[in-house]
Amino acid sequence: MKPLSEGLTKGYIAYLEHFSMDARGKMSNSALNGQRKSGAKGSSMEFSDFREYSTGDDLRRIDWNSYARTDKLFTKVFLEEKQAEINIFLDCSASMGIDEEKGFYAKLIAASIAYIALKNSDSVNIYAWSEGLKQWRLNNTSRNNFAQIVTFLDELEFSGQTRLSQSIGSAVVKSGRGISVVISDFFIEEEFKESVDRLRYKKQQISMVQVLSCEDAKPSVGGNRRLTDCETGEYRDITVNERLLSDYQKVLSHMQAAMKEYCKMVDANFSTVVTNVPLEECVKKLFY
Repeated sequence: MKPLSEGLTKGYIAYLEHFSMDARGKMSNSALNGQRKSGAKGSSMEFSDFREYSTGDDLRRIDWNSYARTDKLFTKVFLEEKQAEINIFLDCSASMGIDEEKGFYAKLIAASIAYIALKNSDSVNIYAWSEGLKQWRLNNTSRNNFAQIVTFLDELEFSGQTRLSQSIGSAVVKSGRGISVVISDFFIEEEFKESVDRLRYKKQQISMVQVLSCEDAKPSVGGNRRLTDCETGEYRDITVNERLLSDYQKVLSHMQAAMKEYCKMVDANFSTVVTNVPLEECVKKLFY
């Protein structure tokens, strides 16, 4: 598979500078300071409001100009800056790598989200999974970590079956106040809702990103074929004709509609991207 550097050009990185993660108030519980402003009052230097002085308040925050005008003591209140915890779950099962462009595209999406998060000084965790967690890279908090993240993603291999719910259940996702992005083709059975619910239980803001190859989205094969499941080895002999392709499109559309509807019902996001769409358009779709 070609290196991610072929997609992460200077021009594309400059394009990513225009985006930021929308945590909608769901901040990390970490004591470290980031660049997001929470509704809590804290120790950043961005002024928020005044309140009457109470015994024990920091005397350095008394507003003496107000005291001179009103003969009352008021304390300056500042907004607290928090880090958001961004969890990226990248499907590294065999079905994601059977088409090189599909695996490459999925890795680029993961790298893009990581870059956008790091430039906001958020904390990034990356989990590569298939039948369970395969590899992970945790607690990335600086732009200086981005090159290491790219190397980590470049070295990931695609193999094994897809066990989404099991993999998410094995991840060390802190309870509450974070963003989880799951990148997969979601060619799974009866695991989608359970996986979303596992993340909801952790009070995560959830984005499910379906990555499809051009052949996944619109198969072009025809005639007598033997289709082999790249993950299980099971096969089926079929005759591909217009009716069968039409039925496939209906099943795919029904699956996507069901996933999108469930995500909408539980205030999660679901989107589908196809590898023939320029990556810039994909990122815009995910963040707007």
